[in-house]
Amino acid sequence: MNTKILYCTWVVLAIQGLMRDADQLLKQYQEEIYLEALKLSRKFPVRPKPVYRGILLEPKDNGNENYVYHVDYGVKFISFTQNLEVACWFASTDSYMAHMVMLQKPKSAGFIIEHTPEPEDILFDWKWHKDIGFKKFRPMIEKQLLLNHIYTDLDQYVHNVVTQKEIILKPLKIEFNLTKKEDRCSKSGRELDKIYLPDNVIAQLD
Repeated sequence: MNTKILYCTWVVLAIQGLMRDADQLLKQYQEEIYLEALKLSRKFPVRPKPVYRGILLEPKDNGNENYVYHVDYGVKFISFTQNLEVACWFASTDSYMAHMVMLQKPKSAGFIIEHTPEPEDILFDWKWHKDIGFKKFRPMIEKQLLLNHIYTDLDQYVHNVVTQKEIILKPLKIEFNLTKKEDRCSKSGRELDKIYLPDNVIAQLD
């Protein structure tokens, strides 16, 4: 497979939240994907700046307020965003996305991680979206996904990559400091849903 198409396909899978498929592709073609990311970082340098990640965590023990973040990636990459408000959306317990999590883990609370990555740790920067050839390679990406029985909405991918301003990093062997979501953003998850969800999903909420 053409390495540019391979890289684009991996980015689509990662941003669409198809983590198992994205991880499998990265494990199989890590050298090629890392090389494409390196080429992009050299051609379109990224200035070091803070990125954010919103997470939902359960208390360490039932009934107490001690929240502990154990870094267990599960996959060979980690997603952040340049937009603090997007991170707050992912950290909101009352958002559309959090519904199933809160049903299963009702004592979860939202936290924000802030980190300034080194350029060599960046596998994808949302600003590269138009430079990786997605529009040109879209028919071939769709074909490749279908051959692997993977179904996803590529129009939604475009929406996600632009609105969520995602930054994908290599796994980082560091401990992150956590801050409570409400200390970084006053908007509720429902308010943020109306900003960041696709219009067709928002229409179902009204």
